[in-house]
Amino acid sequence: MSDESQGPANVPTESITVDRRKPSVRYVEFRDIHAQQLLATAADRAYKALVGSDNWAGGIAEIASPKAPLPIARKVRFRRSERPATLPMVATTPALARVVQLVADTLPLLAASPNGCSASRGVAQILASVASELVGELVALTPEQQAAHPAYRQTLRLAAELEGLGDVVRTRTCTEADACVVIRAPGHLDRRVEDAEVAEVSAVLLQLAGAAGADPPHP
Repeated sequence: MSDESQGPANVPTESITVDRRKPSVRYVEFRDIHAQQLLATAADRAYKALVGSDNWAGGIAEIASPKAPLPIARKVRFRRSERPATLPMVATTPALARVVQLVADTLPLLAASPNGCSASRGVAQILASVASELVGELVALTPEQQAAHPAYRQTLRLAAELEGLGDVVRTRTCTEADACVVIRAPGHLDRRVEDAEVAEVSAVLLQLAGAAGADPPHP
């Protein structure tokens, strides 16, 4: 192996490993650095719990079948219509069922929190909308196909960041006069498959944020 494969000169291997494993956030950004760190920790914990539900729960779960969405790449605003009172049940992975429940629970909790603000509620609504639409696309597949789909991990990450956002908002008072939290602009991406998925989801989130009149991501 060449010296280049060993990383930058005079940088301990332990430091590189720690940096790579440090919790990170893909889609949400707080202006306050401490709040962002709390979000990263909370979202990482939520994501591991979602992945763990697939690893340990076993079997399959069921959710009410959502209306089939339009292809996500062609959307500007997600459209919702009246649904019948009783919907057929569809099989999902345990994690995807938890995503549906998390989306349903988090928005009312944020709306009721005295620490919430228009920025946090707006970001939460965008995350919930995209996560719900991704779920709608995935449930057309079998649970095995859902788990293998390229969008599956990002659906779990969106839900995890939504849960993390809720945790931060409910435990911290908003200290910014305007736009304390925004949809994060895409960072540096390489050619990994996951990075391509992150870029696609980020583009939809930013498109929705712009359509809703939200403040653009800050540098």
